[in-house]
Amino acid sequence: EQKGKGGQGSGGGAPQDRPAVRLPEAAMANPTPYIGSKISLVSNSEIRYEGILYTINSQESTIALQSVQCKGTEGRKMPDIPPSNEIYDFIIFRGQDIKDLTVLESGNPAINDPAIVSVNRPPPGGKDGASKG
Repeated sequence: EQKGKGGQGSGGGAPQDRPAVRLPEAAMANPTPYIGSKISLVSNSEIRYEGILYTINSQESTIALQSVQCKGTEGRKMPDIPPSNEIYDFIIFRGQDIKDLTVLESGNPAINDPAIVSVNRPPPGGKDGASKG
């Protein structure tokens, strides 16, 4: 009666190498300068997302984007995943599942004050924000 054959096979080889999130260490310690910036994020699934950096949680190693649009795989992986027109309010990403992270547009407020937690800007395209129709 055999209960298993120990020592057979190595179990699949070396562990997968996962690239680290390319954020400066200062960003994890003090993410405030990056909050509000337009971010391009590529997941390990080769899907790219664009959105506004909402928060970085260094304890849980997560990054939250606001007003997020999925741009698809853009030819990086087959089968190709097409872009979506849907805009998601928020998406929270696990840091270990992020392949690349790029700041597209800085969202720095004109005032550099550590007391500021969040800055809301008027939407582009008009001072009153009202649409006529």
